[in-house]
Amino acid sequence: MTNARVGEQRNLDLDNLFVTIRHRFSPVEPRPRMRDYMRGPLTPVARKNS
Repeated sequence: MTNARVGEQRNLDLDNLFVTIRHRFSPVEPRPRMRDYMRGPLTPVARKNS
């Protein structure tokens, strides 16, 4: 599997996870921020700050 496909699959899996747990974030506003926060540590960047 190529890196692009792995990344796409990871994004799909993460989106499916958020569909499952989004009800835990009752105000709608924090949902996109939480998704970005969770994606950060999964990126292939060498140094991370999260």
